[in-house]
Amino acid sequence: MANCVRPDAIASISKVACAVHFYQMCALLLQRAQDTPSFANEAAMKTLAAWSALLTADDGTKIVKTPEFAGFQIPGSEPQYAEQNTNNSIDGLGYFTGFNSVQAKGQFIGLPSDIRTQLATYQEESAAGLDPGMTAYILLNDGRIVYQKDPTSSAIGGIPFTNFYMASLKLDGFKANNTNDFGLSLPGDWDKNLQVLTPSFNARLKLAA
Repeated sequence: MANCVRPDAIASISKVACAVHFYQMCALLLQRAQDTPSFANEAAMKTLAAWSALLTADDGTKIVKTPEFAGFQIPGSEPQYAEQNTNNSIDGLGYFTGFNSVQAKGQFIGLPSDIRTQLATYQEESAAGLDPGMTAYILLNDGRIVYQKDPTSSAIGGIPFTNFYMASLKLDGFKANNTNDFGLSLPGDWDKNLQVLTPSFNARLKLAA
């Protein structure tokens, strides 16, 4: 613990009332990190009008939807330890230092060259250390949208990411689709404060790139 002072009782853990599953992820909604949240609340986020204003914006609030993709997966993070199995930690157990960053990866199928070039611009846009950095809302195949919500301020926003990349065209020959692999880096605790909602409109259709 940061201050080495424990509360009188250990923290409570809420009962799981309803399981949460995201299933297939099919597109990303990209936006620069915002000082002022783009959506006032979940009710606003459910409306097409709120999204339309951001999709057509010509300033730093602009949101862009990627083409739909396949095979997108986000692996679980792995714990990191210092001085594990050495004489420099008590009983050689080491000291937990956090989690590794994770590499989310997917594949665009049949992507035209000009759109591949447009997507590649996000390699520079998402470089580590830029301020503001990049964020993404995740669009699920059933139309739900995954986002982050700060538990203290209730601010709604995308999920921070870095190091977006677009790989070159992959050609596997006879009867094989043209494909481009892509990916991005997420913090080890990227899923902290995740929320998911169902908009009042068909997000896969109405938020088309």
